[in-house]
Amino acid sequence: MKRILTIILMSVVCGLLTIRCQRNSEIWNQLDIADAFMEEHPDSSLRILEAIRSDSLSGEELARHSLLISMAIDKNYIDTTVFDILQPAIDFYKKHGTPDERLQTLYYLGRIYQNRGESEKANKVFLNALELKGEVTDSMVLARTNVA
Repeated sequence: MKRILTIILMSVVCGLLTIRCQRNSEIWNQLDIADAFMEEHPDSSLRILEAIRSDSLSGEELARHSLLISMAIDKNYIDTTVFDILQPAIDFYKKHGTPDERLQTLYYLGRIYQNRGESEKANKVFLNALELKGEVTDSMVLARTNVA
């Protein structure tokens, strides 16, 4: 009897993990699609990202969604002056991010400062981002940071 209960419990746990992984896979797939569209179709990226409920995300999913939606907003020429959308990426990537993720986050943080008319803060953030130059592979964001 104890063995049967253990097998049932293991089955339930595996089922729950499978459901969670499928959910994460679906979200990651949507984030991947939005990322793939970002350069040439930022309006489509923005629509995909806005359809994802951010209150259902946490950790790395939330950080990636936050960064991608900040990118899409900027690429659609929407000048945001608040940090609310980018804040989860700032919080997560400063400790856990790759150099590219940190560079992208710093670049869009600098863009927010520019939109707010705070040039000195923007320049400081861009200079901090450029310190990652030897570690990053995203040459497009690195070039944008140099220009900014």
